[in-house]
Amino acid sequence: MKYTQAVLLALLAGPAAGQAAAPPEAVIESSNAGWEEAFNTGDTSALTRLYAEGATVVPPSMEIVNDHPEIAHFWAAKYGAGTRDFKLDTINLRVEGDRIYQTSVWSASVNSAGHSHPIDGEMTSVLERQADGSWKIALQNWY
Repeated sequence: MKYTQAVLLALLAGPAAGQAAAPPEAVIESSNAGWEEAFNTGDTSALTRLYAEGATVVPPSMEIVNDHPEIAHFWAAKYGAGTRDFKLDTINLRVEGDRIYQTSVWSASVNSAGHSHPIDGEMTSVLERQADGSWKIALQNWY
């Protein structure tokens, strides 16, 4: 777990002086791994740090979830309701300047009343390069 966090921090923190920037595939892979680990362990603080200030999440319910406190509350409620084993698989990504557009398929399970049932769908994310060179999620749409 500490290794994953170290890799995530290194990739999301941006390049040091004189180093080449991480390729978009590595940025997305690291972001997804960090997101999965944070959610699947119930660490909403770590999860929320992956989102930019003022980020927006649009879940299948179509409610609009804005900014860190609301995002943390939203994902904590999903975890508290028994959602586990989130897995993201990128199917497409595109880079335009300081933005990476990602389309993924996702899967998870919901545990309720002693039973687990699978859920899945698609997710689109926009990651933006921050002033410090890190990449953070600015917009997510889950469906």
